[in-house]
Amino acid sequence: MSTACDQRPTNYYPLDVDRRWHYTIERTTMDGTVTQKYLTQTLPYQNWNGIRIVAKNTISDHRYYYRIDGDGVRRVARKLRTDKHIQAVDPSHIVLPADIRSGATWQRSTQTIVLENAGPPWETPFRITQTVILDYTIESVTDVVHVPAGEFHDCLRVVGSGLIDAEIGNYIGRTVISVTVTEWYAPNVGLVRLQRIETTDAEALNYGALKMELESYH
Repeated sequence: MSTACDQRPTNYYPLDVDRRWHYTIERTTMDGTVTQKYLTQTLPYQNWNGIRIVAKNTISDHRYYYRIDGDGVRRVARKLRTDKHIQAVDPSHIVLPADIRSGATWQRSTQTIVLENAGPPWETPFRITQTVILDYTIESVTDVVHVPAGEFHDCLRVVGSGLIDAEIGNYIGRTVISVTVTEWYAPNVGLVRLQRIETTDAEALNYGALKMELESYH
């Protein structure tokens, strides 16, 4: 739908005011698959701690704040619905780098979000929440992506992966956790598709996945 002639990170992660994105999410855990809707929109720019930032506001009224600097598009803060003030993300992390080219690399931390089980041996839902450092690479700048919102050409394909060896306890003990995330960004649109897989080597809680696809935008 668009060409990739503009290689700035904000071309693939637009932050101009009043942009909206509507996604469908399929969240798979050991308990099955649940489909959810997710809506986010950009708010006006503001100054915070002496820097210019812009928020993406979700349907749940959580706000995630971004800054554009020499390194690219960076998430620097958040304000969840129950927070009174903006909270810094420490460390801040790069969403997309300034160097938009196949082979570009960077790192970003994430927390596991789909490793959970409400079945035996647990009497209540149990979730593994661990921080994992992901190594990201732009693997392609020419992908074609088909999602409910349409067909998008010249998309970035960004892949992040990481491992952690952690003591979980709660019937699991020590286990290796693996996270792999693949994201596609379309020119002048932003994120159009995401696939995330989390695994462990513990049989009772060994898999979770999340798929996110763009339904509409403006």
